[in-house]
Amino acid sequence: MKLFGKRRAAALIFVLGLIAITGIVAAVIVEFASVRLKPRASSMLEQQLKLDAESALNAAVAVLREYAEIDGGLYSESQGWSRPLSDGRIVFDGCEVDVKISDESGKIPLGIMDAESFVKLFEEWGIGSASAQQAADCIIDWSDSDDARGVFGAEYEDYERGTARPPNRSIKSFSELAFIENAKELFFDDDGNPTELYTLFSENFSTENFSKVNLNSASEKTLEILCVLESEDYDVDLYRAIRGEIGTVDDGKYWVENLTDIENRGARFVPRKNAGVNASLLKIEITVRRGIAEYRLIAFYGQDSSSSSGSDGARRTGGASTGGSSTSRPQGSGGNAGDSSGVLASQSSRSASSKGSSSLKILKIYSLLFYLLLQPLYLHLILFKQKHLKIIQSL
Repeated sequence: MKLFGKRRAAALIFVLGLIAITGIVAAVIVEFASVRLKPRASSMLEQQLKLDAESALNAAVAVLREYAEIDGGLYSESQGWSRPLSDGRIVFDGCEVDVKISDESGKIPLGIMDAESFVKLFEEWGIGSASAQQAADCIIDWSDSDDARGVFGAEYEDYERGTARPPNRSIKSFSELAFIENAKELFFDDDGNPTELYTLFSENFSTENFSKVNLNSASEKTLEILCVLESEDYDVDLYRAIRGEIGTVDDGKYWVENLTDIENRGARFVPRKNAGVNASLLKIEITVRRGIAEYRLIAFYGQDSSSSSGSDGARRTGGASTGGSSTSRPQGSGGNAGDSSGVLASQSSRSASSKGSSSLKILKIYSLLFYLLLQPLYLHLILFKQKHLKIIQSL
């Protein structure tokens, strides 16, 4: 009996050892396969998500074409094109797709601003005259194409070495304001946090390149700024007239198709400089989700403008500049402030013309892929620990 018992114990130990070895081998195989296959699976998933996003983009552009053909143009989100897939006509299998369209041209493009315009605006916002002039000239010097210093401005040689210096091109991101001499104090506090002025500025201006503000999409604050730039008092009925809240509205069109319509509805003053009634630049935001992966695509659909915003040295007040300050910058200099959206990779543009909006096309595309695994897993572990902690405490 003792011998038989020893044999059973030995057999049990052997079996347990075999199971352990098999488990280790299996774990190694799984880990090896995971390392080899994960990049391939990730690449395939990204390609599928990209195809889904591009399909959604094509669908969104088709809807915009449809509205442009029916209404004779793209005027306002009140036409119904801001959520192009909400009617359920287009369905995607195996993924969640969300598409949102907003009118970027409802904001004021920085490219139309000169130093005098900035001074007017800053003074209206309570900035002292001297500070307003200094900030205005420095912003122009940062974004114009030359090295001629404005009267109160600062050019390449005026910035300390090792810091961001004027790139002499249009501002690509509002984060660049944090590096502009005599302007950064207006937009950021001592701790580097954006001020209320920064929020007001970034919400009503655009770094994109277009020429006219679409009054149909402009916020009331944007309309106020346009009136300031034309040295006029803001008419409280302007916003209401544009949206058909006062005056006569024909055929349920809660937008205007020309500037005269605004006056006919009862507005006393209508901004006309750099103002229009058509959407000239639309921002299409697409989010596609498959399992734990999320793919985001941002496309700009509008009129192709060959003029570069912020590239003309004549944008300063009266073309004034100090003599002898046109110093050549070293080529390829470092320290310039770039676009804060660096995680987005620029893609090639593609044409998308249509009847009623024949001059509109896809101008540029940005995309971003990320996984939603870590945060839900982290939250799950926290909930698991809390649940078992309560059980232990109740014992």
